[in-house]
Amino acid sequence: MTKNLKIAGIYKKSLHLLGAILIFGLTMSTIANSIPALDLLSTSDFVILSGSAVTGIPPVAIKGNVGLSPAAGSFIVGFDGSNVDGTIYVVDDSGPEGSVVNATLLQTAKSDLTTAYNDAAGRTPIPTGDFLNPGDGNMGGLNLVPGLYKFTSSAAITGSDLTLTGSSSDVWIFQISTSFNMGSGIKIILAGGAQAKNIFWQVGTSATIGTYATVKGTILADQSVTFGTGASLDGRALAFNAAVTLASGVTTNLPDSEQLNGPVFSVDSTNVDFGHVNNGQTKRDSVTVTNTGDENLVISSVTSTNVVFTVTPTNGTIAPGDSLKYYITFAPLSNSLRTGHIIFNHNDEGEKDSVSVRGSSSSAIFSASPSTLFFGQVNTGTQKVDTITVTNMGTSNLVILTVTSSDMAFTVNSTSGVIAPGQSMKYAVTFSPTVDGLKTAFIHFTHNATNLKDSVRVTGVGGPDGTNSEFTVNISYINFGSVMVNTEKNRTVIITNNGDADLLISSIFSDSDQFTFSSPAGSVEPDSSMEVVITFKPTSEGLKAGYIFFNHNAANASDSIRVSGTGRVDNTAPEFSISTSFLNFGKVLIGTQKQLEVTITNTGDADLEISDLFSDNYQYIISPTSGTIPPNGTQTFYITFAPTVVGQVDGIIQFTHNAGIDYINVTGIGEYIVSISDARDLPSGTEFAIEGIVTRTLGRFTRIQDETGAITLHQSSGDFHYDVATNEIKIGDRIRVQGRLSELNHLTVINGADLTGYERLSPTNLLPTPIKVTLNDIATNGEMYESRLITIENLTITNVGDATFRASTLYQITDPTDNTNRVSLSIGSNSDTYLVGNPFIQNGTFVGVLSQSSMNSPNNGYQLLPVLLTDLVSGASVVDNEYSRNFTLSNNYPNPFTNTTTIQYSLLNSDYVKMNITDMLGNVVATIVDGYQTAGTHTVTFDKESKLASGVYYYTLFSDKFSIVRSFVIVE
Repeated sequence: MTKNLKIAGIYKKSLHLLGAILIFGLTMSTIANSIPALDLLSTSDFVILSGSAVTGIPPVAIKGNVGLSPAAGSFIVGFDGSNVDGTIYVVDDSGPEGSVVNATLLQTAKSDLTTAYNDAAGRTPIPTGDFLNPGDGNMGGLNLVPGLYKFTSSAAITGSDLTLTGSSSDVWIFQISTSFNMGSGIKIILAGGAQAKNIFWQVGTSATIGTYATVKGTILADQSVTFGTGASLDGRALAFNAAVTLASGVTTNLPDSEQLNGPVFSVDSTNVDFGHVNNGQTKRDSVTVTNTGDENLVISSVTSTNVVFTVTPTNGTIAPGDSLKYYITFAPLSNSLRTGHIIFNHNDEGEKDSVSVRGSSSSAIFSASPSTLFFGQVNTGTQKVDTITVTNMGTSNLVILTVTSSDMAFTVNSTSGVIAPGQSMKYAVTFSPTVDGLKTAFIHFTHNATNLKDSVRVTGVGGPDGTNSEFTVNISYINFGSVMVNTEKNRTVIITNNGDADLLISSIFSDSDQFTFSSPAGSVEPDSSMEVVITFKPTSEGLKAGYIFFNHNAANASDSIRVSGTGRVDNTAPEFSISTSFLNFGKVLIGTQKQLEVTITNTGDADLEISDLFSDNYQYIISPTSGTIPPNGTQTFYITFAPTVVGQVDGIIQFTHNAGIDYINVTGIGEYIVSISDARDLPSGTEFAIEGIVTRTLGRFTRIQDETGAITLHQSSGDFHYDVATNEIKIGDRIRVQGRLSELNHLTVINGADLTGYERLSPTNLLPTPIKVTLNDIATNGEMYESRLITIENLTITNVGDATFRASTLYQITDPTDNTNRVSLSIGSNSDTYLVGNPFIQNGTFVGVLSQSSMNSPNNGYQLLPVLLTDLVSGASVVDNEYSRNFTLSNNYPNPFTNTTTIQYSLLNSDYVKMNITDMLGNVVATIVDGYQTAGTHTVTFDKESKLASGVYYYTLFSDKFSIVRSFVIVE
């Protein structure tokens, strides 16, 4: 090699500008330009070429040719034909067994090495800026684009891996003035298609590769190249003057033999077991797909072989090294073990991969008898008790969560229960009329079965004498089928009086002369029945229909049954009859299904051939879609509602058959119920449903909270705003809300018309426990607590000269953790808070919700928003008060309660104390302790006064030194 290898500054003038360095943490932009690769000439045939020695400590594995010159062949140690996949070239016959003597070839190779080295060292223009000494000489953790890089001293890759990002034709040349060092375990990672054959390391002295390091590219060193134990090389080690040394376990590979991988599909799990899930419920799991290849992995479709398993998303593009999570939902509808496969179609050579899925299911099935409970007539001011029997027809426990009445005239003895499969439980219902007249209501059962909620109708009449008649009929619809014109067909209906007074049927009439009856009127004694024969005599061909009306002295005064039939002129004909003309699926979660059935009966005397069933809405699926029914035969058809949109979904199912065309109407409601936390993460405009407990509501703002988070409803008009104003929606209510999210001054809300539906599920629920935080917690992590119930102690409110709190005013506040006024206290408008006009409090404890109002930042503008008078209590906090150790106040028992509850408290020292009961507005409704109390434990019983309605109340124990507040719930 010529001496100019060691003379700095003498380079060939043949450099093309080469790109820019992508260094993590830098903010400047860099531009990458292509440069030509080095022409290695004959050295490209060698993986190792050395001037003084080649030493290997077995085991080593070399792929490519090895050469040594001018040193004798005896200086090649540790290599033979068994560990070199190539040819060992030497200058004499002292080399290892199998070596080839070819001094001329080696001399040419060493000369070509000088030429390539000079080319690399002399590329110009000299790099500057980001291309000069990247990483201050240590490239560990950098990501470099193609280009020419220069190090004025040594270069290293330590601490973290080096990534080279570029295409398969891009070139990297590194000019290193002195030594090059790679740390142990460090890797050079190629991304975007970059290839080792286009990477060149020109080293002014020696290169050292650490243990188990991975180096990519050709090393052209003036002196030596040394590899530590377990290191690997995709490239060449070319040392002009000194040795190439390989420790045990080193492997090499010529870069020209490497192949660019296409996309490679990899999934973290090929089996997903959902375990047991109740029918009608859902469970979600996920798998992560990673592209371990070098090109984009395009997943064109993801499908499921079983409809009870669904997956989202259904496609995707994954860059090399990236991952994408796919969510699989199991939504069983019937009892069984379910299996299937989630199939991924993609552009990997395999073209298709799959994940096995399985899950089992069972369900509780709610059945109530009777479906309507008749109390008859009951004396006003007295009571009558009857029972509803609830039976579990399913295969897992039926858990009754709540039992409520829609009218206080009807009460239930029990509000919960667990019913084993095949077992029953009786619920006693008491009818207590306070006024004369008809009363009708529903007993609502919420449970864990598929429908989640079922109801039994209850009816009774308040009256003076306690007796009444009751009209019931054994059938509500008669289909006479096909009848020859001018011939008769009879059907008998049975009318029963289940009351305790005579049922007087004053008249019976038909609205069609095609249908007649046997008796014009009659009287039925209590617990007796009478028969009425209905006759169908068609006078012409075609469909006939009508109603038979019964006028009587029972509660409804009039009842009716529907009748129909078809007149025909030939001797035989099929006749279509269906079990119902309307199906209501109720509310069904999106991504799940609900199945109902209808039964078709052939009431004719020829085969009924159903050629086609058609749904005008794809969300209703019919099975089977055809059938042949013999005379007097039946067939069941299943209709499945699988909603894909939120809201009411109507449809028509058309039956085409050889007796004509018939229709039934179907309806259902698609619901997308998620946790509040998940709802807050949904893209803006996504419609969803959430459930939570109302923690604060007044005026325009309502806050609801579940176990995962909270959200604000901002409604200045409309039905919801009216229900809040009229106390139909109040604190403690559990409600279901349907709508879309937006932001109001960076506060996440359901705003105005974005509220598309709501439902009050249950009243007087216990409020979530407020989270104890500090002002510093809010200033640094406010989003975590937004709209939630929180409590902050030891607040100091800056007095601006107000004797009372003013409407629409911000007050600066501090606590022991923060005195920089990063969080404020907001007194809303007169319609949004009860604190306007109340005495100013300078020191106190806050128990309420956290709001936000910032025009320019999603992480500023946090505000404590007191709504109730009890949200801001004066005095030092109980926890930090120096007297806190002197007393305790226990939770009352029972809670909730109907009439009485017991409260216990303890005093370490004798003191004058009071205990007030206040409502949600801060009004004192009772004082149950007021006087001097001795040290020790005291118990007081609170008897609910008749004037107190159901709801949440507070009890406060206080003296001139301390105060503490707790809450309880009164239920009727």
